[in-house]
Amino acid sequence: MSADIHTIEILRDLIKINSDRIKAYKQAAEEIKEIDINLYGLFLKMQTESKRYVKELNQGIKSLGGVPIKPHSQKGKIYKLWTDFKSLFTGKDKDAILRSCERSEIAVQKAYAHALTYKQAIAGTNRQLISNQYAALMIGHEVIKKYMNMQPQFNYN
Repeated sequence: MSADIHTIEILRDLIKINSDRIKAYKQAAEEIKEIDINLYGLFLKMQTESKRYVKELNQGIKSLGGVPIKPHSQKGKIYKLWTDFKSLFTGKDKDAILRSCERSEIAVQKAYAHALTYKQAIAGTNRQLISNQYAALMIGHEVIKKYMNMQPQFNYN
């Protein structure tokens, strides 16, 4: 498989992952809307961020002569890794939503790390694009962790 075809496959997988992330944060925003307006805004921001990532990744595909995809049109290697890790949002309370967000962010980061360390290296501007998105995702994860740390801890003993 040529390097360009390999890179296109990876970019497509990351598009699918970000499309799942868009749906997940849309659901999380709806669930948190009446509970915490700040988290509602954060979740909308993260949803918008992933929409931008999808556009950027599709531009990367175009730059290699590939045809941009509609998310979820096929399942590739990185997407399989993502589905092995991803968890669905469960529960309607703030703590459950935040825990689900954190698990999802960890799964997304693992997929991006795998894309960057895959046996056939991605080069040039597409590698930089993935690296930049990965760095931003790590910052988003830190924000989620900060919100989790602000939650009151209950002792059920």
